[in-house]
Amino acid sequence: MNAFEHAWQTTRGAREYQEDSAAVANGSSPAGGVPRVAVLADGMGGHTGGALASRVCCEQFLEAFTKRNGPVPDRLRDALDAA
Repeated sequence: MNAFEHAWQTTRGAREYQEDSAAVANGSSPAGGVPRVAVLADGMGGHTGGALASRVCCEQFLEAFTKRNGPVPDRLRDALDAA
């Protein structure tokens, strides 16, 4: 077994701060619950609120995906619309 369930790493570009966000929903049993899903949102290239926008996008995507039932492709489309 791995020592961690998921991880990510970022590399800071030219700015002094990171605007990108990532999040993971670990899901439940492989037999039928919510599958594990990861999402990455790129920041806004120095625009005001870019870090907030990418964080909210990840949060909304995972919330919409985990609350919906049905085929995964449909859930992914709905989550993208919500984000």
